[in-house]
Amino acid sequence: MAYLGNTPELQNFTAGSDRFSGNASTTTFVLARRVTNANDVIAIIESVYQDPFTAYTITANTTSGTADIIFTSAPPTGTNNIVVNYRATQVVSYNRVTASVIEAGAITTVKIADANVTNDKIVSVANTKITGNIISSQITSVANTQITGVINTAQIADSAITTDKIAANAVVTADIANGNVTAAKLANTAVTAGVYGGAENVSVITVDQQGRITAASNVAIGGFPAGTRMSFQQTSAPTGWTKDTTAAINDSMLRLVTGTTANGGTTAFSTWNNVTATGATTLDTASIPSHTHAGVIAQGADFYFSGMEGRQAVQGSTGATGGGGSHTHSLTRSLKYYDFIIAAKD
Repeated sequence: MAYLGNTPELQNFTAGSDRFSGNASTTTFVLARRVTNANDVIAIIESVYQDPFTAYTITANTTSGTADIIFTSAPPTGTNNIVVNYRATQVVSYNRVTASVIEAGAITTVKIADANVTNDKIVSVANTKITGNIISSQITSVANTQITGVINTAQIADSAITTDKIAANAVVTADIANGNVTAAKLANTAVTAGVYGGAENVSVITVDQQGRITAASNVAIGGFPAGTRMSFQQTSAPTGWTKDTTAAINDSMLRLVTGTTANGGTTAFSTWNNVTATGATTLDTASIPSHTHAGVIAQGADFYFSGMEGRQAVQGSTGATGGGGSHTHSLTRSLKYYDFIIAAKD
C-alpha cells in the first residue's frame, strides 16, 4: 500500500493464537508475539478460561524479542492443551527515528536511559565540558582518545583516583613531592625487623643497587657451639652464656686432667683453707722410732776367771717417765685464690 510522505512507523496485523503442550512441570511458555500485560491475551487450559489476574502474568523475553506467559501453576500434561488467544493487534516497528526528524536539543538527560551512553557514542570531551567532580565509581574503561584537553585537580574528587585508575609505571620521580614517601608508604621487605650485630655477633647485610637492605642475619663471634662450658673470672655470665648454679660446684677447687673429667670430695675449699693446725696425735710404741739407752749398773765383787780379772755386771733399764698425752703441729693454709664461675654457651 502506498503512502504520501514518510512510511508509517507502526503497522497492525490480525490477532492470532498460540498452542502449547503442558507437562505438569513447566510454567513459562514463549509467545510468538510481543505483548505487555495479561489482558492482551486470553489463556485457555483444557478448555477452561484462566483468570488474567491470578492464573498467569506476562513478561518481556529479551532473547526472542517477544514475551513470556508465566502460569501460577504448571498446566497438566497434554498435547496442545494450552491455547493463548491474542486480544490486541500486533504492533511491529519497522523504521527507526532518524537524526533528520529529531529537533536540535530535543534529547535531554531524562530521555536517555541509564547506562545507555557507551564509549562508542562518545567522540571527544573538552575539559571545559566537565563540571563538578569525577569520582572513582564514575570511571570505568575510557580510551585515552575519547577525552581531550586536561582534567585539572579541581575536577577530581578527593580519594577518587584509586590504584586501578593509575597505569603501571605511570608515576615517576618528578611526580612525587620531596619528603612525601613516608615509612608507611614503603612495602615490607623480607628482612625481619630487629637489632643485628653486638658483643657476640657480627651482622651480615645484603644491600641492593637502590640502597635497600634485602637480607640481614647474625653470625656468632668465635663460633662456640651451644652447650660449650667455660670458666669466667666474674660474678655474672657474659651475654649469650648461662651461669651454672649447681650447689655441688660452689666452693670447689679445679683439677686439670688429661683423661675423662670427673668430680669428687666432700670438704669445701673454704673449710680446708681455714685449718690452722693438724689433728691431735698420741704416740704409741709403734710410732716411736727404734732406739736404745746405753748404761751399765755395777753390782757384786771382783772375780777371776781363766786368767782374767774383772767385776761382775748386771744389765738393767731406766725408769718410766712422760704423761702419754697427744700433741699437734701448727699449719698455715691461707692459700691465695681467685673465684671463677662456670657457664654454658646458649
